[in-house]
Amino acid sequence: MYLVDFRASARNSSRYQSCELVGFLRHSGLSTVLFGICTCVLLALLSLPATAVEQELGRSGLAGGDQVGILETDGMKLSFVGHAGYGFLDSTGPVAGAHHGLYGNMAAGLHLMPQFSAALGVKGVLQFHPEDEFGKDKSILGEPWLLLRSGIPLRPNLLLGGEIGLMIPGTRAPSLEWSALILDMAALLTVRLSSAMTLAAKGGFRLDQSEKAAPDLAHTRYGDRISFPLSSYHAVLAGVLWMYQWTNVSVWTELSADFLVGNDGKFATSPMRFGAGGRYHVTRKITLHLNASTSLSRRPILENEDFVIPIEPRFLVLVGAGVTLDFSRGTSSLPRSQEEIEPVVTPQLPIEPKDETLIAAPREELETGSIASVVLDSDGLPVAGANVTVSAGESFTATVKTNREGRFEIDNVPSGVATMTIQMPFFETREQTVEVAGGQTWAEEMPPLQESEVGSQIRGLVRNFEGSPIDATITVNPGGAQIEADDTGEFLLDVEPGKYVVVIEAHGYKTQRRRVKVGKNSVEILNVELRKK
Repeated sequence: MYLVDFRASARNSSRYQSCELVGFLRHSGLSTVLFGICTCVLLALLSLPATAVEQELGRSGLAGGDQVGILETDGMKLSFVGHAGYGFLDSTGPVAGAHHGLYGNMAAGLHLMPQFSAALGVKGVLQFHPEDEFGKDKSILGEPWLLLRSGIPLRPNLLLGGEIGLMIPGTRAPSLEWSALILDMAALLTVRLSSAMTLAAKGGFRLDQSEKAAPDLAHTRYGDRISFPLSSYHAVLAGVLWMYQWTNVSVWTELSADFLVGNDGKFATSPMRFGAGGRYHVTRKITLHLNASTSLSRRPILENEDFVIPIEPRFLVLVGAGVTLDFSRGTSSLPRSQEEIEPVVTPQLPIEPKDETLIAAPREELETGSIASVVLDSDGLPVAGANVTVSAGESFTATVKTNREGRFEIDNVPSGVATMTIQMPFFETREQTVEVAGGQTWAEEMPPLQESEVGSQIRGLVRNFEGSPIDATITVNPGGAQIEADDTGEFLLDVEPGKYVVVIEAHGYKTQRRRVKVGKNSVEILNVELRKK
């Protein structure tokens, strides 16, 4: 979305008009609200202890780099990011001299459920152009945008999905020119090569009608014209991202391009870029960012006054910060390395002897301990998102999900014999007993999970419109098979291939019926939101 405002300048002749791009950043209350929320959350969380986060926030507020997104299947998360920096655009066209810009962006991302996330943001630039025959020239631009993303796991470490980006330019700020709509549609692929290494790819198409929001180019100053993020061309989108994460530091590199198509666009002028960056995880929730990118394409020559073409900075560097609030996690911290999950024994202090007689120090038996370990597959790769349930004593039951490294931890487990059950789609369910000692952490290495034969399944998630899980009953007809959704709202049923009617019922909510067709050795996904009666 490019919202622009054209104002006459006293320096200009009657033929030319100075184009001051006054955008969403000045005229919308949304950017003020986003900035205020980000600032308050950052200040409130600065005192948290330092542990690593698991979500790698990109500039969009969702996981990924600058241009290529990373698919996730974690629980509900709310993220905020902000960046600011400097960009340089080398001399191009009839006006000699470089263009300098101050760039910034803010975004809020919401991971609503394991298969869906959304982001809303705004980015802007204050650009200073070389002097032309009318004197100094500068432009201010604001660009708000909306992004929707969805993905499903094909295998434990392989995810496939897509995203849709929407921008609607305007000719005055704030305004929307619906005929100038910009729509990005792309497929996304994410591969977890190991617990620390991730590879992601993107491919899609941009339907770009933004030239309809352009002013009279024949009467626009050259410096202002190259600031237009408008285009007379559609584009084929492509990109690949590599990311590696240590305990508290992650690095990434990215290669992406928008290959312009239509009219007389040339391959050499298509925006192609290389980006790299690093992130330092101050706490599990707060991340500091450093991003840099360079343009690999040649500069277009804008002699034709009948078209516009996007021109990106030759070099851009940004610094920023991100905050992630995870509403699906428990309060206990997950260990990040093997050293952190070694048993910890609480020392007992001896009692001083009385009357020179040595008295054995009584040891008060502690009542609870903890369980912490890592879940791996037969290839030694971490199994992320597995449900680990521990039952002990007469009433203790706790369930957590493994993190990206396959690690988990459950605290306050009653001492004695406990039963641990590990469940994950595409793997055989494993149940084992563990001996929990008071004041200690059970942290033994577990045998790997064995992959199961993939049959036909119906999987899903049941929540209300506020995103909270619902204790629902799921019935599959014909056959009448029933199952209760777990504490996170998830359910899984093994079925024969065929057509079914799935009935979702919960106390206080309207019943829903869904028709599904399940193929051989396939998984049908149902995400259900129930409305209150």
